Amino acid sequence: MNSFLDELNHVISLYLVNSEFWQFFLSFFPVLIFIEFPLYALIILSAFRIYFKRTFGTPILVPFYPDVTCVVKCYSEGNDILRTVSTLVEQRYRGNIEILLIIDDIRHNSKTLKAAEVARQAFINTPRRHIKVIPKQVRGGVVSSINLGLSLAKGEILIMLDGDSSCSNDFVSVVTQNFVDQNVIAVSCNFKVRNCHKSLATRFQTLEYMFTFQMARTGLSGMGILNNVSGGCGAFRKSFIKKIGGWRNGTAEDLDLIIRIKGYFKRYPYLKIVHDNNAVAYTDVPDTMCSLFKQRLRWDGDLYYIILKRYRKILRPKMLGWKKFLGILWYDIGFCMLVPLLIVLYSLYLLMFYKHVFFISVLLISYLYYLFWSLAMFMLYLLITPEKKAKNLVFIPYILLMPLYQFIMRLWTVVAAICETLLKIHKDTSMAPWWVIKKTH
Repeated sequence: MNSFLDELNHVISLYLVNSEFWQFFLSFFPVLIFIEFPLYALIILSAFRIYFKRTFGTPILVPFYPDVTCVVKCYSEGNDILRTVSTLVEQRYRGNIEILLIIDDIRHNSKTLKAAEVARQAFINTPRRHIKVIPKQVRGGVVSSINLGLSLAKGEILIMLDGDSSCSNDFVSVVTQNFVDQNVIAVSCNFKVRNCHKSLATRFQTLEYMFTFQMARTGLSGMGILNNVSGGCGAFRKSFIKKIGGWRNGTAEDLDLIIRIKGYFKRYPYLKIVHDNNAVAYTDVPDTMCSLFKQRLRWDGDLYYIILKRYRKILRPKMLGWKKFLGILWYDIGFCMLVPLLIVLYSLYLLMFYKHVFFISVLLISYLYYLFWSLAMFMLYLLITPEKKAKNLVFIPYILLMPLYQFIMRLWTVVAAICETLLKIHKDTSMAPWWVIKKTH
């Protein structure tokens, strides 16, 4: 054991202390240098810029209260939708809020339908809050429900929510302020984990959501290259969504829509998709690693399918403009898709052609590198998020294991890409019945 540690110390000292450091770094960490490091740095700098602008700038609050329609997609949530409806009814918003509870396949979701009717009756006399229960006899899937909501909505602003989501009481007022700018067509919201203390898996996902839904999207929005608006909690200008034909059938309908919207950016460069970190919604995440792997198999496989198969012809500067094109190339393709594959290939290469002690030393250096960025993201989150700091400090011990969690999830991304390539797993989604997916191109 001592000889192994001595050899490990010798290897690390050989490459990191003497003049061969940069040779080592350029030889074995090209992914970090050319893709990850600049991206992390720019995201943090962009998030800082937005924080200082909001903290020290003069806030301009316009008395803007457009009619809002909240489309709540319901399928087997049961009594959980009571919480969703109550958080929408109790919004501190002076304008009208229409709440459409769209129940998919009521033949197998009678409990959800009953809960929706209970919610409607409970708040029927609430001023400026209008709840409608819309039952669908046959299951059509998520896209079928949200397109039905789009066609029935009376509000100027559409807010899409999952049946088990809940919102902070200023959620609608914060979201609508973004639409004062007539060029804003979509707003990404701040998704937080509600069941954060349930298991080790939910704790890791809580940190992951802090780094992605909150920090990364804040930074990407500041750079004008925001990559997605979550279908579980996102807001849209209804007139624009109607003009482009609503959502397309299939899986990953949220990413699908944003890629299509970006296809108009070259012709209409003034259009904006923004992220608002103060528009807070809550959701439950998978509480076991098995269910998490199942969810990410769909998410990561869908990303591969949407970017490289369904819309590969759109991904050109001629359609997106250079800024949006480079944003997708760098973040979606480079960071989210290429980096996991390179990490796997790089790890296999080291195992095959180098001593195990050298491989372990590289893993140790990589661990320290990712731990540094995890700590940086977490500290930035504590700085710019206006909530009680003490309740987030309990996650500090789990940050020490975040590099391991991130490594495992990146390995799983490669598995998802392989499954999508060989098995076309986007056709085996639970987001819609098979006969709908079969007709999807």
